[in-house]
Formats: sequence, C-alpha cells, structure tokens
Amino acid sequence: MSKFGGSVSYKNKKPNDIEINKNIIARIERLDQNIAKIYFVNDKGVSIQVPMGMVLRDISSDNGNIQYGVYNGTESYMITWFSNYVMYWNGKEVFSLINQKQQAIKIPKGPSMNSDGQRTLYDLWNTE
Repeated sequence: MSKFGGSVSYKNKKPNDIEINKNIIARIERLDQNIAKIYFVNDKGVSIQVPMGMVLRDISSDNGNIQYGVYNGTESYMITWFSNYVMYWNGKEVFSLINQKQQAIKIPKGPSMNSDGQRTLYDLWNTE
C-alpha cells in the first residue's frame, strides 16, 4: 500500500526532494507552469548523473519509458503536470507522480442566497 509523500506545485519554484537513499536524492523542480524536471543530487546537493537502473515511465498513456536528456548541464527527465509517472530503480517502484485532476469551483458573488446557502444560476442571472 502506498503512502502520501507530498505534492509538486507548478505554481512556485520551490524544489521537492525525494530521498532514495543516503547518497541519492531525486529533485523535482518547476521550469514553467506546465513543465518540471526531475534530476538527481547527492547528499551535499550536488547534481549527479541519472543512476544506473533508474527508469521513469509515463503511466497515463502508453506506459512507455521517458528518456532523459541534458538540461543546463544536468541529466534530467522532463515531466508535465497533466501526465502520471512512476520512477523505478532496478525494477522496483521508488515513487509515483499522480495528477489529482481537480479544479476549484468559483461562483460570482451576488445579493441573494437560498435558505440552504446555495444559489442557482437561474437566481443569479435574474438578480442582475
């Protein structure tokens, strides 16, 4: 059974670290509002190569392996907020990134509410 390990925001630049072992940390860092990168650092925070046997899969489409590339001199996996991923190391799941697929509901303010505190769109449109 999996446990919740935090969340990744595409709104702020604060990186998220996932300790794989004492010498390998996966760091997830936002590049823009749609793209982030996963790269690896050692226990001192210095970038290292993608460890042998590390594989990232996109599980939202074809379960295919994502290839890493070099971004600003660092081997990195590029990810997007709308896909789901699982990171494996030597065939064992290390962590997963699951899109929560949720949106906030925003309703315009208006002068009247029904007795249960809810307004219908009909009420809203007929009071303006």
